[in-house]
Amino acid sequence: MKPNDPRPMFEEICQQAEIIRELISNRKAITQDFVSLMKQKDIRKIYLTGAGSPLYAAEVMRIAAIKLLNIDATAYPPSLFNSHIGFDTRHLSPDQMLLICPAESGHSKGQVDAARAAHQLNIPVVCTTLNPTGVLARECDVVLAKPGGHEKAYVTTKGQTIALLLVLMCLIDAALALNQITEKEYSKYLSALNALPDNIEQTINNALSWFYQHEEMVMSADTYRFIGYGANFGTVNECALKIAESVRKPSFCYELEETLHGPMISMSEKDLLFLLATEPGYERDRTIKLAQILSKITSNVVVIQSSNKKTFNNNDLLIQTGDIEFIDAIEYMIPAQVIAFKVSDNLGIDTTIDPYDDLHKAMETKYSD
Repeated sequence: MKPNDPRPMFEEICQQAEIIRELISNRKAITQDFVSLMKQKDIRKIYLTGAGSPLYAAEVMRIAAIKLLNIDATAYPPSLFNSHIGFDTRHLSPDQMLLICPAESGHSKGQVDAARAAHQLNIPVVCTTLNPTGVLARECDVVLAKPGGHEKAYVTTKGQTIALLLVLMCLIDAALALNQITEKEYSKYLSALNALPDNIEQTINNALSWFYQHEEMVMSADTYRFIGYGANFGTVNECALKIAESVRKPSFCYELEETLHGPMISMSEKDLLFLLATEPGYERDRTIKLAQILSKITSNVVVIQSSNKKTFNNNDLLIQTGDIEFIDAIEYMIPAQVIAFKVSDNLGIDTTIDPYDDLHKAMETKYSD
């Protein structure tokens, strides 16, 4: 490997399956503190906060918390939450609220400040972090330590996947313990979790093969757009960010119905459009219908969907997934990670060197441990 080689990003993409396999095998030990907290408290509202990738993971977690635990949940960027929103102490007591910070290193000031504000009010805090004794972790009641170490690439891949998995496992186990889901539903999620490592490995291979077959289309695109629905609105946010960070071209994301209210006007035949046709139902049917309409604007329409589904056209990027809600958010992130790596690699962009690293120092965005 030559100096300043962007390939560490691909190594980290490939490490995800094995790390996830290990986490799933230790699921009960990982989730027990969170489950105990949820059983002890009468949590009525969950706040989630993060910036960039952590916020997009939080969006998936938010929908999962609402549906699995049958409680209210919100997700905000830290600056918006800390400066303008805060905790609703008018209608809820502190022991009815919970803050979750899906962090990467645990140094971001916004999340640490939110955790400190929560503790001043005696609101319990949960975090994911690479530093289980660090500045954020010290403010938390439950610390979900992220294995795998710091990523060499500034473009987060495995860190995002691990944070999302850790919290989803906690929510699923808590949902069963609180009798919010049935044993049958629980078994469905466990089966999806157990299939996840193999699905990721196969999807990496599928995405690579797809890229080589469609390389000219991908490389010649001026703009990349991702469209998704449900909890996977968080997923398309993450997909767009991976492309923007790695490829340094315009990359946008939209919720399915949002696409119909303005964004389509700016689309052109030089755009590359990715539509995530995830779990089945009305919205999936709408996604396929939208793909048909968009195909009249550009031939660069890609439906990302399960290899078990009927293909839309020859551009389809078929992945290995059970299309189980929330779990599939991890599976549908993988193609964008692979595409982001391959395009940046072809362009000679070194994803181990953050061109704006000085910006964090100048703006003082992080605390030290």
